[in-house]
Amino acid sequence: TGQSPLQVMQSLNVIQGRPSWDSKALIGMINTSGKYDHDLRFTYEKDDKGEIISCFAWTKKDGEIVEGIPYTMAKAEKEGLLRKNNSYWNKDHVLMLTYRAVSRFASINCPEITLGLYTTEEVRDFSTEKQSKASLNDVLAEDVEVECEVVE
Repeated sequence: TGQSPLQVMQSLNVIQGRPSWDSKALIGMINTSGKYDHDLRFTYEKDDKGEIISCFAWTKKDGEIVEGIPYTMAKAEKEGLLRKNNSYWNKDHVLMLTYRAVSRFASINCPEITLGLYTTEEVRDFSTEKQSKASLNDVLAEDVEVECEVVE
């Protein structure tokens, strides 16, 4: 991504032996990659009460929309993220939805930027009880639905 060693050191965190990218840094890496027509945008869905319940990241490449997979509060609840003590999900769930949306966008659309690393927030969220039950890859891949179009 053309980052200096200092930038990489500031953006890379090691949590329980797992290297991970800071979500803010990942947004910056995607936005400055030159791969897309403009910076990432975020679309939020609200429930009947006006509360934000999902987010997905998107941008354009050659005029075509490029989307990530939405991340929802229902998924966060299913994964136990809202029940954790001192969870940032309970303090600012919109920010956490946004960070998850960025991670999902990058995993599908620009894995060469993430280099296969998860975000710091993902590793923190899944490094406790879920980690002992399944591998991080299994937990993060669970319930992912991708709509694909075959182009000939």
